[in-house]
Amino acid sequence: MLIQIVWRLCRVYPGKTKEIGDNKTYKATLRAYKTSDFHRFRLPFMRKLYFLAPRIAFSFPVQLFLNNIQRNQILMVCWVILFTMITGSFGKLLGIPYLFLDPEYLNEVNFRSFFIMGTAVAGFTMAFHITCYIVDGHRFTFIAAL
Repeated sequence: MLIQIVWRLCRVYPGKTKEIGDNKTYKATLRAYKTSDFHRFRLPFMRKLYFLAPRIAFSFPVQLFLNNIQRNQILMVCWVILFTMITGSFGKLLGIPYLFLDPEYLNEVNFRSFFIMGTAVAGFTMAFHITCYIVDGHRFTFIAAL
């Protein structure tokens, strides 16, 4: 049903023929959206969503994530292991999730213990990003200019 509504709102109607350049006739298609369709379904934002989806799919963060999944599986496995430890899917019998969720330093849970845990996670994140830049920097040449 939703696909039919999007198709109806964003369909292309045949346009007029017109002269362009060297007396060549091209069939120009014009997008015409009936106002009755918008008022009937009360979904004017569907047109924006229809054209926003490719922009999101081809945005840099999404492309970088897909590149990491495609080319850096070992690095992504490190993140998967980390998240499975934190959620309790891995190492539950050994109490590994509690090391992340309730860290202890000198038998106390305090600011220092959370600071050490945050520093360790930040170091892991920085190592991941620097490794990805070294490995995949040539694929995204504009990053060096930033």
